[in-house]
Amino acid sequence: MLKLYRSLLVISFAIQAVWLFVPEGVRYPPTLEDPFSWEMQYSVLGESLIYGGILLFSLMYFILMVGLFFFIRYARHAFLILVLASGLFSTLSGLSVQYGFEILANYYLTLIDGVILGMIYFSRLGQYFQRDHR
Repeated sequence: MLKLYRSLLVISFAIQAVWLFVPEGVRYPPTLEDPFSWEMQYSVLGESLIYGGILLFSLMYFILMVGLFFFIRYARHAFLILVLASGLFSTLSGLSVQYGFEILANYYLTLIDGVILGMIYFSRLGQYFQRDHR
């Protein structure tokens, strides 16, 4: 189970890193100007707050993935809070225009995050967070 857990962490980290670091010009061709005019419509948050939040959540995600990999005690609870906060943040961010491959990647990330949360809270892996285990 430990190998599966760590493999899921690495896969999740890799998907998130590829999504974050691929330039927008590569992901979206210039012909999509009209659909992107809807992006962030009906948002409770401002545009700069949304982009700052995306960077903050991504940075925290990377840090917590490393913490979960090495069973750092605070990482388990912080990851749960991050997942819940990102759900609230997404709701307040308004409309989002995405390609199918982005929807698929986000779907897999959500599934993997759920499996990771299940493993660290409802399996024996939770015991590794109770003591110093490296």
